[in-house]
Amino acid sequence: QIQAYLDNVFDVGGLLEDAETKNAALEKVDELEEHLSHVTEKLLEVENETMMKVADLEKILLQKDKDLQAIRETYESTNTQVNTLRRMIKEKDAAFQRHFNIEKRLLELEQQGTIRLHKKPDGDISIEPLGVGGGGSGIG
Repeated sequence: QIQAYLDNVFDVGGLLEDAETKNAALEKVDELEEHLSHVTEKLLEVENETMMKVADLEKILLQKDKDLQAIRETYESTNTQVNTLRRMIKEKDAAFQRHFNIEKRLLELEQQGTIRLHKKPDGDISIEPLGVGGGGSGIG
C-alpha cells in the first residue's frame, strides 16, 4: 500500500510550473493571433490600395495608348501631306526650270537677231521672227 501511495504522489511544484508555462504559452498565442489579425488586416488594406492603383494605372495606360494611336494617325496624315507638298514643290521647280530655260533660249535667239520679243501689258510675250523675208508678223 505504501508503494501505491507513492505511485500516486503528484509533483505539485512541477504541475504548477507546467500550468504557468501553459498559461504563458496561451498568452503568447493570443498575442500572436492578435498580431496576425492586425497584419492580415493591414495586408488586405495594402492589397486593396494596390489593386486600386493598378486599376488607375491601367486606365492611364489605356488613355496613353489612345493618345499614341491618335499621334500615329496624325503623323501618318502629316507625313502624307508633307510628301504631297514635296512632290508639288518638285514639280513646280521643274516647271520653273523649264520656263527659265525657255526664256533663256528666247533671249539668246533675240541676241542672235533671229527673233524680236515684245512684252505685252498683261505679262505675255509676243515673238516676232526676224529671219528670212524681213520683219514678219508677230506670233504669240
